[in-house]
Amino acid sequence: MGTNLSCNGGWKERLNYYHHHGVKVDYFGGTYNPNILVSAVRMISGDVPALEFPAKSYVVAICYADHIAQTYQENFIEVLSYPTLLYDDDHFAPYSEETMAVYATLTPLVLSPEFRSSELYSVIMGYCKEELGLPP
Repeated sequence: MGTNLSCNGGWKERLNYYHHHGVKVDYFGGTYNPNILVSAVRMISGDVPALEFPAKSYVVAICYADHIAQTYQENFIEVLSYPTLLYDDDHFAPYSEETMAVYATLTPLVLSPEFRSSELYSVIMGYCKEELGLPP
């Protein structure tokens, strides 16, 4: 798969291709914390020793949606609403009426300059670019 954005389809096709042909090496640790907002804020600020679900999925989805929206000139909310944005993540909840308040609260925190300069953001973007077939 080439790196030219137009040579192999758009972002949905690229994600679909990766999900069916790629070898995903993913983070399998973590714990469960039902308080998504508290957990996500702690993760974003680096105050947890391990990632917590489902907050991790919300944070990753925001990072992916932002990168895809900017790279492919798409609407951020439409990307975040895509049901298989995080293909094999059972904790991923697409943007909807039920999740909009959580995403509205977390998005400015996840897209802040402070979090964008963090190691966790860098790792997330590495996965995102790999799945899209983009250079690191």
